[in-house]
Amino acid sequence: MKIIDEKGRLFGKISIIDVIIIVFVVLLCVVCVYKYINRERGTNVQKENEKLIITFLAEEVPEYVVDTLKEGKKVRESTWKTPLGTLVSYNVRPSVSYATTFQGEYVKTTKEGYNLVEASIDSLGYFEDTGVRIDGQLFLVGKYMTLEIGESAYWGRISSIKPIGG
Repeated sequence: MKIIDEKGRLFGKISIIDVIIIVFVVLLCVVCVYKYINRERGTNVQKENEKLIITFLAEEVPEYVVDTLKEGKKVRESTWKTPLGTLVSYNVRPSVSYATTFQGEYVKTTKEGYNLVEASIDSLGYFEDTGVRIDGQLFLVGKYMTLEIGESAYWGRISSIKPIGG
């Protein structure tokens, strides 16, 4: 009995093309499983958290929301419910809005009944190549998000992330 017969079948039963396809699919599955299992593994070096100050900027916040701000309130990111730390200070200024005039010019203005809030948050995390990792989530300067400070929500962006003392 020949291994490959005159019709190109292995042991007279399976086409050699079918065998190649099956081997390719099995190898592809092995590679995918290997990559999935090893996707979160990095080095065995555990990075230590350090104290950070995150500055968050919300440009248009209704005055009644600003009235709820108090230092010492807990802060978390609202999408993944990541705890960020504690509000240590805040600064309230006139809101920042942009509008178009009748002449077609784009101008910076304020919006009545709204304020700009700059909040400083005491946090724990560690720096990576592209940002800061806090409780498993990556945070970047310029990232827009909703923060929950106490019982209120604020839409804005991170304007700076600095280590305390640095």
